[in-house]
Amino acid sequence: MKICDWALLPVSAAMLVSGIELEITEGSSAAWVWGHIFSGILFTALIVWHIALHYKSHDWLRRLWKRPAVIKWLTISGILTLATGFWAVPEWIIAAAHTHIGALHGKFGFIMMLFVIIQYFGYF
Repeated sequence: MKICDWALLPVSAAMLVSGIELEITEGSSAAWVWGHIFSGILFTALIVWHIALHYKSHDWLRRLWKRPAVIKWLTISGILTLATGFWAVPEWIIAAAHTHIGALHGKFGFIMMLFVIIQYFGYF
């Protein structure tokens, strides 16, 4: 579990930094967008691994929902971020521009990162 937790720290930072960069530049740099996409894939894999380590059973979503409010909001914002990310990537590939769904994805992502930070520091 410690390997997963420690791996999440730099990947979370990479997601936050690249997300801020993409918001500031409206996704105008293909290198930053691809870096964000690949970091996002790694971030998602690490989150799934992290959840699997904490909740070994198949009903992890129900078990997550029984956790404190910050975990519920982290779960909701994470699902919204992931869903809009899956939608934003093909739009960016086709249009090569910052789209409305990409902007929405960024807002959900920043909300999620806020809850990641709160969760990391122990719910305040």
